[in-house]
Amino acid sequence: MKIIEKLLLVDDHQIVREGMTALLSTMPWVHQVIPCGDGVDVMPLVRKYQPDLVLMDITLPGLNGIELTTQIKQEHPHIKVLILSMHAGAEYVAKAKLAGVDGYLIKDAAFDELANAISRVMTGEFYLSSAIDSLVVSQYQQTNDPNDPLAILTPRQKQILQLIAEGLSTRDISGRLCLSSKTVETHRAQIMARTGVKSVAGLVKIAIANGLIELE
Repeated sequence: MKIIEKLLLVDDHQIVREGMTALLSTMPWVHQVIPCGDGVDVMPLVRKYQPDLVLMDITLPGLNGIELTTQIKQEHPHIKVLILSMHAGAEYVAKAKLAGVDGYLIKDAAFDELANAISRVMTGEFYLSSAIDSLVVSQYQQTNDPNDPLAILTPRQKQILQLIAEGLSTRDISGRLCLSSKTVETHRAQIMARTGVKSVAGLVKIAIANGLIELE
């Protein structure tokens, strides 16, 4: 087994982070687990720690796991990203593959499968959960355009769109992203202009339809 000096664990549920940290710490080849619960904090932690592997959920506050994978792979292509998600749908897997993930695992996987997935990803293989039908994913990719319909937006605009859809005010977004309120408002106006949406409700609908947020 290839040694993993640093593993970044990203999940917004504290009990899951604590349980996964304890589980991963029993693996002798994992030397350090760095927990993170907010999508906004992921890239700063990636830049600081340069982890060997990011084990990441898709549904996260601030910025979702698929967008984060795209950013990680653009800045640090050598870092492995293994998605650990409750979503088994072909559309999620297809978008994750397009973003450049190294593997996709379902959260109800057994410990042995998690260990196997990590091992294979770290040796350069792509790992797909045994619970996912690879043929269905392949057919989805062939018959549907897996490209993000929001490709006309910049990564920052997608992030701000997600935060708007999560119900944050301009002031809240400004403080969370360390941007001026004017900059946030400029991005909001550009998002509306590029998507042709004229209201916050319309932005929320777009965010939900394209998987940036989910209904509780």
